Amino acid sequence: MASGGKRPGAGRKPGSVNKITALKNAEPEIKEIKGEAARRAVTAAAVLGCIDEMAMWLKLLKDKDPGVRMKALCYLTDQRDGKAEQKIEAAGSGDGPIKFVIERIGAMRE
Repeated sequence: MASGGKRPGAGRKPGSVNKITALKNAEPEIKEIKGEAARRAVTAAAVLGCIDEMAMWLKLLKDKDPGVRMKALCYLTDQRDGKAEQKIEAAGSGDGPIKFVIERIGAMRE
């Protein structure tokens, strides 16, 4: 059993994207987003900018596993058509109306 030292294939692959590279490659409009959302957007944009998205989707749609194919197809159709509406039924006590009370908790503080 190996206990350290150099291992073949270990480590970051040449040309892989890290956060610094992602920030440098980010589009100007993405740079204007603030905080954690900016870091996620920049990283996602950088990663997606480094791959052929069409080829990746085609690979997923042709996968051997029918579950992978179905999830990819469902995701793509949801993005194209929007998610299906879900009907919600609710009733108050005794099938009466439902009363909603909205209060601003901090409003009474001065």
